[in-house]
Amino acid sequence: MISILVVEDYLLERKNLVQMLKTLEDVQILEASSGKDALRLLQQHDIHLFLLDIQLPDFSGLALAKQIRQIPKYEFSYIIFITTHIYYQLNAFKTLHCYDFIEKPYKKEDLLALVQKLLRGIKQTNFLEKQYITFELQDYILKVSADEILFV
Repeated sequence: MISILVVEDYLLERKNLVQMLKTLEDVQILEASSGKDALRLLQQHDIHLFLLDIQLPDFSGLALAKQIRQIPKYEFSYIIFITTHIYYQLNAFKTLHCYDFIEKPYKKEDLLALVQKLLRGIKQTNFLEKQYITFELQDYILKVSADEILFV
């Protein structure tokens, strides 16, 4: 299952985002209202996609993205900023390698189209990263996905 972390301090906005994302299949949605809460969730879960508000109560979404990027497993994860402050865009694209910005107010269909596109990429990557076990039999080699083995 793919995990999406929504970091938004404004409760109504966060709940709205979560409701939109719940319409997607095979996703787990995690919520945080601050950078501190988000960092705690990063330690407890594997996150595949980040939706970050730029203005958070404890520090900026840009500072949070910088901390996320310093964690090796999140170095190339998708980050989307949700903001009314479009002047942050160039800096975020250059230094933090964010994937995109969603400008408030946004349309549900625009947000979902972007997230669905990224989810397809994540699913393909996860498929490629599957672990396989090979068995050498008499005249051939059998390659089996490790998640298909039920009993040994």
